[in-house]
Amino acid sequence: MFPASPTRRTLLRGALGLGTATALTACGGGSTTARTSGDVTLSLWTHDPGYEDFFRKGTPEADRLTDFRYHLDVTRAGPAEECTRRPPWTAPDASVPSPPSPSRR
Repeated sequence: MFPASPTRRTLLRGALGLGTATALTACGGGSTTARTSGDVTLSLWTHDPGYEDFFRKGTPEADRLTDFRYHLDVTRAGPAEECTRRPPWTAPDASVPSPPSPSRR
């Protein structure tokens, strides 16, 4: 007797896991040796200058407390760019969409 065929949900879960593992593997180029000190560049993407100020003020204290020397690489987008990336229903005057009704099987 043959084992039962996997369900669609099981196949999708496996495909998602395999895709995630592949994507994470692709991101992990370079050395895998743990860094214990030295220069570290932190990349920050923000639309709010307050976040950049916060991290710039905290960097010297972090340098003193650890064996690392932190550097910020900040990418700042203006409010116009930020708004184009939001789903339309997140606008302040928009109503929140109703959740989809559960499907019946």
